[in-house]
Amino acid sequence: MTHDGLRGQLTLRHLLTHSSGLPAWRPLYREAGSRAEAFQLAETTPFDTLPGARYTYSDLGAIWMTDRVERAYGTRLDSLLERRVFGPLGLTETRFLPPARWALRIAPTENDPWRGRVLRGEVHDENAARLDGVSGHAGLFSSARDLVRFGEWLLAGGEPVALRPGLLAEFTTVQHLPPGSSLALGWDTPSEGSSAGTLAAKLWAYRLYRHLDMDRSRAPAGDRPAEQPSASLPRQFPLGSGPRGRRGQSSAGAQVKWSYSLTGNHL
Repeated sequence: MTHDGLRGQLTLRHLLTHSSGLPAWRPLYREAGSRAEAFQLAETTPFDTLPGARYTYSDLGAIWMTDRVERAYGTRLDSLLERRVFGPLGLTETRFLPPARWALRIAPTENDPWRGRVLRGEVHDENAARLDGVSGHAGLFSSARDLVRFGEWLLAGGEPVALRPGLLAEFTTVQHLPPGSSLALGWDTPSEGSSAGTLAAKLWAYRLYRHLDMDRSRAPAGDRPAEQPSASLPRQFPLGSGPRGRRGQSSAGAQVKWSYSLTGNHL
């Protein structure tokens, strides 16, 4: 089948489950001279296999997603996430392209021969660097405090960034795409040999959370820690979601309504 024919079969769900059929990587940073050229090369890379047939963790798939999201919203990914996610959640230490004043809080990663300097406070991944440091596969910096806040947002059900009902459950449910994969949408789930942990670790963490959640719910209201959500843990633990979608509509205040089309052939 031709490249265009395979591309016509590709969906956002394939990209989010790394079952797109695209290869894992190619040296875009050597082949492209600009961000636009890198996107073009990524999207014309030959498929390795049919979409949905095989799992291959693909940076190229995440780069495709970046381009599609930016086209849909008409703005670059860093500006989009700052306006619709990081800002409303108060994630003041999470961003692409961190300012120079953050440098002392960021560990150096390597003495990069391509860039000819020690990297500190700039994306380690060369392809992401060619994409001006802003891509869905690499380049986001954060702190432990902001990661905790992000996790609490997930456990609280998605407020104050309002999500379509059922979206968190959908993104944290194993998709079986391809069959036998442990991936949810954009996230892995605990399974034997998985970087997300084993099934035994999942059960331990679930029991620990339920224990802590029950203790918190029994405490008098005045004794409960501030800003600690008391939401029940969904079955699809561990939670995880990235606000990525085709279209977004602003609603009252800082809330944002996100809608997704995961199965249509709209790439």
